[in-house]
Order: sequence, then C-alpha cells, then structure tokens
Amino acid sequence: MKEKKEFIGFKVQNQLAIGKGVFEPPLRYQDSLVNEARIVHVVQGRSTLICANNVLNLSPGDTVLLKSDNFVNNWHALEDSSLVEIMGFQLTSSILQAVYSEQVPSQFSASTNRVSYSALRLPRTPILKGFFDGLYTYFINPESFSQPIVEVKVRELIELLLQTDSDGSIANMLGDLFSGSEYKLQDVVQKHLYSNIKLNELAFLCGLSLSTFNRRFKKVYGTSPNQYLNSKRLEKAQQLIQSTDDNLTSIAYDCGFEDLSYFSRLFKKYYQFSPSELRKKR
Repeated sequence: MKEKKEFIGFKVQNQLAIGKGVFEPPLRYQDSLVNEARIVHVVQGRSTLICANNVLNLSPGDTVLLKSDNFVNNWHALEDSSLVEIMGFQLTSSILQAVYSEQVPSQFSASTNRVSYSALRLPRTPILKGFFDGLYTYFINPESFSQPIVEVKVRELIELLLQTDSDGSIANMLGDLFSGSEYKLQDVVQKHLYSNIKLNELAFLCGLSLSTFNRRFKKVYGTSPNQYLNSKRLEKAQQLIQSTDDNLTSIAYDCGFEDLSYFSRLFKKYYQFSPSELRKKR
C-alpha cells in the first residue's frame, strides 16, 4: 500500500516558518532540533513524545513547544485508521529577526537560567484554539497565505503564548529556546527505565552514538544496557504480577515491553517460570 503523506508549508526569508502535515500512522522517528525550535499543534492523531527528561502523551487539541534538543516521536495507529494531521511553526533566530523588523521581544534574550524541560505542553485556551482554527483556513486557501500574513501569524501566536503564561514557564522556555542541552547518561536511563524505547533511541536522547553509549553505560553500570534494562523491567513485572490484578499485556507494556510473547519468553528464561504460572501461584 502506498504511504499517504501530504505537506504544505510557507516561508519567511526562504526558511520554512509554518506548515501543515498529514501522514499515515504508525510512524516512529528521531528528530534533532539544532539552533531551532518548534510549536506543534495536533489536529488529529495521538503521539508519545519522548524527551531525555520527560515523556508527553499528545492528543487532538494539544499544542507543544519544543526547544533545541533531541526527541523521539511515536505516532500511534488509530482505531478508525484515520490519518495524523498536525500544524507547526518553526522558529529560528533569523526567522524572528525577519518577523520582528524592529526588535525581537526581550523574552527571547538568552537567559542564564537554563530550563529543565525541552518540551512544554501549552495551556488549552479558547483563544489558542481559535487561533489554530483560523490558521487552518489558510491551508485550505493557500493562495491567500502571503509572506506578510505568515509573519503576522508568527507574531500573533507568540503574543498569545505570552498572554497565557501564568507561571512564567513559557517565557523561561523562550529565553532558552536555541540552547542545546547536555544530560547525564544515568539520568536519561533512569527516566526511561520502563519506557518502550530502543537502545539507539536512548543513545540519541543522550546525544551519543550507539557505540559510545554502550561503552559509557558499561563503565557506569558494570554490565551491558540490554542486561541491565531487562533485569530491571522483569523485576518490576514480577512485582506487578504478584501485587496487582492488571492483565499481563498491560503489565508488559508498563514495564517497557511492547511484545507480550517476547516478554513471556524473556520472563521464563529469567525466572524459570512464565508470567501466567507466577500469577496462578498467588
């Protein structure tokens, strides 16, 4: 079957600034933002956005601000086989300079206070919803979307975000928007100990090649990543099987295993009895 994929975008000074994408899930990919940031609004679809220090589950109507960093995005297949549809803004220093011909807002000035998050879910407000509903009209009538209007829409969205910034988290993010982040390997590993994530993705979130990640991991933990992660996940699964009535599929998923049969085989090899046999022993 041919993959369904559509994209329409509009530029500022020859740089993509606003776009709308439509594609068929499931789709899982790594995304590296260097000296750029994005604002993504989910029109339709569900995603698990994996950051080095956080995991966000996104659903229709959600809007997220992403600073310069590495991300793993997992768009899930939908029960009704519908397509994913998103609208997004790309922000770079040069786009901001073009959009704000006089002076870029002070909130974008480099801050000495580094934020501890690389993705921020924005508040759901009627005004923000109205903004994206109105923006959608331009994608239906792309001939009306001139560069001056694109610039106005970028400024309008930023102004709306600042107006909804009740706790200062958005302003803090804007001040650290284009600064790359560095993470301790241990922090990323412990954050995603029970996440459904591959080793190459863990390495990517740490900003390391897979070979460097494996070498540093063994130096820190004294064993290979697979051995360590599997043992921790199986130990948690054993505890959940004995202490809860959750079904085995849910337990496997909560412990970082997507394939129940693989989980069962690994569990039996580790404990010498299957998950279902352990459940019967309670």
